Amino acid sequence: MNRLAGEKSPYLLQHKDNPVDWYPWGEEAFRAAKERNLPVFLSIGYSTCHWCHVMERESFESEEIAELLRKHFISIKVDREERPDIDHIYMAACQQMNQGQGGWPLSAFLTPESAPFFVGMYFPPQPSYGRPSFTDLLLNIARLWRERPDELITSSAEILKAVELVTRSSNPGIPQASTLDLAFDHLEQSHDDLWGGFGSAPKFPRSMSLQFLLRRHQNTGCARSLEMVQTTLNRMDRGGIHDQIGGGFSRYSVDDRWLVPHFEKMLYDNALLTIAYLEAYQVSDNSRQAEVARRTLDYLLRDLRDPSGAFYCGEDADSEGMEGKFYCWTPEDFSSALPPQTSEILARYWDVRPGGNFEHGWSILNVPLPADEFCRKESIDPTALQDWLETAGQRLLDRRGKRIRPHLDDKVLLDWNGLTLVAYAKAARILGDPTYLDTAETIARFCRQELYTDSGRLLHSWRAGEHSGIPAHAGDHALFAWGLLELFETTFDPDLLQEVLRIFELLETFFHDTETGAYGFTASDSESLACRTIEFHDGAIPSSNAVAAWTLLRLAHWTGNEKYRERGQRILHAFGGDMNRFPTGFPFALLAVDWLHSSIREVVIVGDIEHPTTQQFLSALRTPFLPHQVLTVIPPEGPGREALISLIPYAKELRAVNGSPTVYLCQDFACQLPITEVEELTTLLQ
Repeated sequence: MNRLAGEKSPYLLQHKDNPVDWYPWGEEAFRAAKERNLPVFLSIGYSTCHWCHVMERESFESEEIAELLRKHFISIKVDREERPDIDHIYMAACQQMNQGQGGWPLSAFLTPESAPFFVGMYFPPQPSYGRPSFTDLLLNIARLWRERPDELITSSAEILKAVELVTRSSNPGIPQASTLDLAFDHLEQSHDDLWGGFGSAPKFPRSMSLQFLLRRHQNTGCARSLEMVQTTLNRMDRGGIHDQIGGGFSRYSVDDRWLVPHFEKMLYDNALLTIAYLEAYQVSDNSRQAEVARRTLDYLLRDLRDPSGAFYCGEDADSEGMEGKFYCWTPEDFSSALPPQTSEILARYWDVRPGGNFEHGWSILNVPLPADEFCRKESIDPTALQDWLETAGQRLLDRRGKRIRPHLDDKVLLDWNGLTLVAYAKAARILGDPTYLDTAETIARFCRQELYTDSGRLLHSWRAGEHSGIPAHAGDHALFAWGLLELFETTFDPDLLQEVLRIFELLETFFHDTETGAYGFTASDSESLACRTIEFHDGAIPSSNAVAAWTLLRLAHWTGNEKYRERGQRILHAFGGDMNRFPTGFPFALLAVDWLHSSIREVVIVGDIEHPTTQQFLSALRTPFLPHQVLTVIPPEGPGREALISLIPYAKELRAVNGSPTVYLCQDFACQLPITEVEELTTLLQ
C-alpha cells in the first residue's frame, strides 16, 4: 500500500501512484521495519530533480522492482527540501562512502534504527555508467541483511560516527585576515578567464564567491577581483543559463561556457544571483547588471509567486518528458513568432541555427557577441536593435507561454523566502522600485503570519494554504533573520529589528551546541534523528552558521551590544581552523571574516524619512557599494524614535541640528562632526 497520497510535498505526491509500498518518514515506517526485521530503503529527492524523475520512470514504476522492495525492505520517500534535517545526515553519509561525491536521487539503506550502512545515488535498471543495476543492488543488500546483519549494523555505527565527526570541526580557531588572501588566491587559480566562473564543467554560478570578491575589491582596490566578477556575470548574462526572454537563471551549466544549462530554475539561485548583480551594479554602475537583476526579480514575481505573496521553490527542467523542451527553439518556430524583417537578424543575435546548438535540432537562446559588437558587425543602429529585442522578446515569451510548462514545485520554504526577502529588500534600496519594497514587506508579513506557531516558534514549510507543522531548522532562523535585517535597513521599522533579535534568542536557546559554540542544524527539542549535525560548509545556499555569524557581527554594530559580536566570533571559532586551510569551501562565511577584519562605519541619520534632505542622504549612502557600514534613520521625535533608541541606545543623544536632517558618521571608535549638507557627506564617503 502506497501511503503518500495524504502528504503535502509535491515530490511525495509525484510518487503516490507508484506500485512501491512507500511510507513517508515517521514512526510507522520504522516500527514496521523492526516488526518485520527488514532494512529500510530511503529514497531522497525533490520534485524538480531530473535524475529523480529518471529513476522513478525506470525503477519505481516497475512492478518487478516494487515487488522486490515490498518483499525485502521498508521503503521511505523523503523530500530533501521539506526535510533538510534528514537529508543532511544521509547526504553526509553518502559523501563519506563515495569519496566526497553526493547528489539526488539519494538511495540509502538503513537499519531499522535508521542508521545507514550503504548509501549511493542514482542506480539504473541495467548495469551502466559503472554502476550496478538497481535490481542487483536490492538483491545483494537483501542477501547481506539475511546472512550478515551484525556486520551491517556494526558498519552503520561507524558511518554515523564519521558523519558526526565530519559535521563537527575538530580544528577550531578564529579565521585570520590571511584567510581572505588565501581565498582570493584559490579563486584566482580556478577562474576561467575566457568564459568566467570557477573550475571546469559543470559550472555553478558561485554567487557567494562573487560577493566575497566584490568586498575584496572594495577593501584592497584589487582590480583582479573585480575583473573576475565582471567576466563571470557578463558571460552568464549572455549564456544559455540565463533565460534570455523570460529572465531568471537555471541551476548550472553542463558545459564550461554557460551555453547548455540544467534547465531547472530554483528560487535560491535566482535570489543569490540577484544580490550579486545588484552589488556589482553598485560597484560598476553598469546599467545592464541592474537590468539583469530586475529581469530576475520580475521572473520570480511572474512565475514563482503564490497569491499569498510568498515564493515557490522552483520549476522543473523537464516538460513533456524532455529536458529543456519548454525553453528551446527551432528556426521555424522562432521565425514564425517574429516579423520577417527582424527574424533573421535576431536569429543570428540569439544564436538560433539550422541544426541547432543543442540536441534534437533545438537552439538555446544565448548571445555569442555583445550587443555593441553585434551592431558593428551587422551595421545596425544600437537603439534599433534594443527596440527589436524588446518587441521580439515579448512575442517569443507569449509564444512560449502557450507551450506545456515544466512542473512547478509550489512549496513555500522559510529559509528560501528569507533569502528572497534579502534580494527584494536590497533591490528596493538600490533600484528605488516601490514594487520591490512592497514585495519584500509582503514576504515578511506572510512568514510572520503563516510560519509561526502559537507559542512563537518558527516553522519550515507551507503549501496550499497550510503549514506542514515541520519545525524550522537553524537555516530557517538565520536566513529569515538576515532578510528581516535587510528590510529594516530599507524601512527602519523598529519592529523588524526587534524580531531579528528575538529570532537570535530562539537560536541561542534551542540550537546552541555547547561543545562547539555553533548552532546545531535542528533544535534541541526537535525529533530525534540518527544524529544531530552542524552545518558549517556553504552549499547551494549559505550555511546556517555562516549567515548567523555574519548577521550577529552586524547586529553588534547596530545595537552596540557586545554579546552579539561574541556570539558571532564564537561561531567562526568553531570552524575557523578549517577555513584557514580551505577557505573557498566557506564562501559566505568569508563575508563574516571580511567584516570581522574590516573597519566598520556606523551611520545614523536623524530626520524624518520623508524629508527631501533625508532622502538625498540615503541616496548618497545607498548608491555606491559600501558593504562595511550599518545605517539607521531615526525620527527627530515621537514613538518611532523611542522604539529605535531602545534598540540602538548609542543614538539617544543624537539630535537634528537646527531642525534639519543630520548625519552622524562613526568609525574606528571615533565620530565625525554632525553633517547637514549632502555635498559634505558625499565628499567624506569618497
